[in-house]
Amino acid sequence: MKPYIPMAELNKEDEDFFKEILKIKKEEPEKFMDMILEILKGDLKYVLNDDAPKENKVIELKNMQKHYESVERYEDCAFISKILKELEQ
Repeated sequence: MKPYIPMAELNKEDEDFFKEILKIKKEEPEKFMDMILEILKGDLKYVLNDDAPKENKVIELKNMQKHYESVERYEDCAFISKILKELEQ
C-alpha cells in the first residue's frame, strides 16, 4: 500500500492531479463528496489501511456525513457511519 505523501513531496504529475481535485472540492463540493463516496464504496480497505492520519479521515468523514444528512441521503450516512466505526477499532 502506498504511504501517505505530503503535498510537498509529490512529483509534478501528482501535484497537478491533486490541484485539480482540490479545485473540484472548492468549486463543486457535492461532486467532490460523491467522488469520494464512490471511492470509499469501491475500495474501503485501502482507505481504512492507508497511512493518512486517522484524525483527518474522521474529520472529513463526519463532514461528509453531515452533508448527506442535510440532503436526506440516509443510506450514504449509514455507510459512512460504518466506516467511522471501523476506524475506531
